[in-house]
Amino acid sequence: AVFPPVLYACMVMGLFAVPESPIWLLSHKSEEDATEALVWLRASNEVTKELIMLNEARENQEQALTVTQAIYNLSRPDIRKPFLLILFNFMFIMFAGPFVIIFYAVKIL
Repeated sequence: AVFPPVLYACMVMGLFAVPESPIWLLSHKSEEDATEALVWLRASNEVTKELIMLNEARENQEQALTVTQAIYNLSRPDIRKPFLLILFNFMFIMFAGPFVIIFYAVKIL
């Protein structure tokens, strides 16, 4: 019963060592921070090509859909049907009771 909380604590402490996303750093901080994060993530100093690609992706992202456009797109059947299938699948799985089984498994076993 002690092992899972210890494992979760180790995972949370490990998250502090992981840098922010390079694309987030490009948008909110500086290119140097993004380069440092990429070097850490790739364990290589050759990140210039990827940094250029991330800059291009960030520029394209600025032209992305707004929330109202995304909601409006749900009126299209080719977008609405997969979205609803995924949503109902998620809801079915959550209400099927995996958390109840996990919580009471110790008492059952």
